[in-house]
Amino acid sequence: MLHVGAARVTVTTLPASFPRSVVRNAWDPRHIKYSYLLATTSVGGSPIVLVADDERISAWPQSKHTKKWKQRPWVVIEKEEILRFNNVGEVLAGKSPGTVQRVELKCFAERSGAVLIRIKCVFFWLDLQTMKIVRHFSDPRVDYEEVYCSIEICSSSWVPTFSTSSSIL
Repeated sequence: MLHVGAARVTVTTLPASFPRSVVRNAWDPRHIKYSYLLATTSVGGSPIVLVADDERISAWPQSKHTKKWKQRPWVVIEKEEILRFNNVGEVLAGKSPGTVQRVELKCFAERSGAVLIRIKCVFFWLDLQTMKIVRHFSDPRVDYEEVYCSIEICSSSWVPTFSTSSSIL
């Protein structure tokens, strides 16, 4: 973990049971690709590592007191539940039948406790507190492109304040 304000880095060892991507052959049905994301359950809370595979998103929590990682994860949400949100799964199946729809973890917004998830060209906001999808949006232009997300910031910290005496040229 990088603590920007304190200018320090914390390194930790994950448990041996933590899933690691298996690279065999991309066409091999046993080929599993994981998506990882570091998050917290609440602002200033204990860290968790979210792991997405082809079936679900799981959370590997670290104990706040012992700083040790739990040996087994808890399931945050199943992929089928994500795809049921507003019948998105039916739409995706119609556009690309037979293709693998991988769950990708894109970014974590610490203030809101939301995780941005991507399946093909559809993005979902997952609320970590309720473990429910709260909204989605799609953009077919990003179906085969990588998407990078920035950190969440409070917009009031960068929006200029205009007074009545301000003039615009």
